[in-house]
Amino acid sequence: MGVAMREDVVPLETVQEELERGPDAYPRSWNRLTFSAIGRSLDRGESASTMQSVARPGAELRHRGFSLIEMMIVVSIIAILGAIAVAGFRANEFQGQYRRFVEDIHGAFIAARNSAIDEQRQVTVTVDATGMRVTTLLPPNDEEQELSERRISQGYDDLLSGSVGCMMGFQIGVRAPSQAQDVIPPTACLTGTPQVLVFDPDGTFVLTNPPGGVGAGVSLWIADMRTGAPVRSLIQLFPGGYIRMFNHVS
Repeated sequence: MGVAMREDVVPLETVQEELERGPDAYPRSWNRLTFSAIGRSLDRGESASTMQSVARPGAELRHRGFSLIEMMIVVSIIAILGAIAVAGFRANEFQGQYRRFVEDIHGAFIAARNSAIDEQRQVTVTVDATGMRVTTLLPPNDEEQELSERRISQGYDDLLSGSVGCMMGFQIGVRAPSQAQDVIPPTACLTGTPQVLVFDPDGTFVLTNPPGGVGAGVSLWIADMRTGAPVRSLIQLFPGGYIRMFNHVS
């Protein structure tokens, strides 16, 4: 009665024929270790049924795949690494957008002062929690003209909007960052009535709401609110017209 042979099993007759033809004639898939093992089995007089279980080299490896657990582990590792990479990318993207926003505010103040001097008329800067607006009055009917506007939600993919970034408002007086311990900065975003600063044609300025700043300078605080304690940026306007910016002042 014949025995059903697996595809990867070498029949005994084939083994014996290859042995008689010599090592130069046996199939390339057989290595010398396999040929020697078969020879030793024949020398010991093992039965045909034992020899029929001799598998071709590499057959078991060819049929072996990944287990479900191994695949789940690999997928989990890839997912964790992907989440870390995305979080880092978003943090870097936010920092870049926040820095650009502060730089835009700084540039808008310089442009507003220059416009007041060049056009020889007052230029008004209105600041609220979401940004600033620069306007002037055109003669002869004092018609309001908007010169520029900088909003957190404009051009920054809304990363800064909401409770993540905001304008904290003006504070009378200017100090160096090394003197920050002497200054009590705002602790929350600006609320209520917007604050207003007016540049005069000679380049000087005054705060009309809240009133003050003449001869003392003013500081505008902007906040990065991603963490529990806000990380502030500072724009300082000196009485002589110099305007400077500091990023991430604690």
